[in-house]
Amino acid sequence: VIRDGVLVIEDLTPEDWARIRKSRENTIKTLHVLRLREVDKHPFLARQLMKKYSLTENDIQAHLEKADSGGYDLNELEKKSPVKIQSVKKIKEFTAEIIRLNNLIAQK
Repeated sequence: VIRDGVLVIEDLTPEDWARIRKSRENTIKTLHVLRLREVDKHPFLARQLMKKYSLTENDIQAHLEKADSGGYDLNELEKKSPVKIQSVKKIKEFTAEIIRLNNLIAQK
């Protein structure tokens, strides 16, 4: 906060923390949408993976939720990915940011 032309550092109010939390939650929602769009860019690959590993849409959603909570090593998953395309890296980056934001929300 600037008072009388001087920068004064103050603790955040509960209202400030509520605004920050809401902003982080909105960012997470946006990242979920962006991640889904990356998957949708390659429907053939998604269907092939679902068929190969006998996954349903619900299974995929459950795995994404587990990933969002830090349940997987994202670097290891990227290495094991049967396809090496830019979208895999983007999905990993979106998920890593979701994890980071979830951890920040959990701290406050």
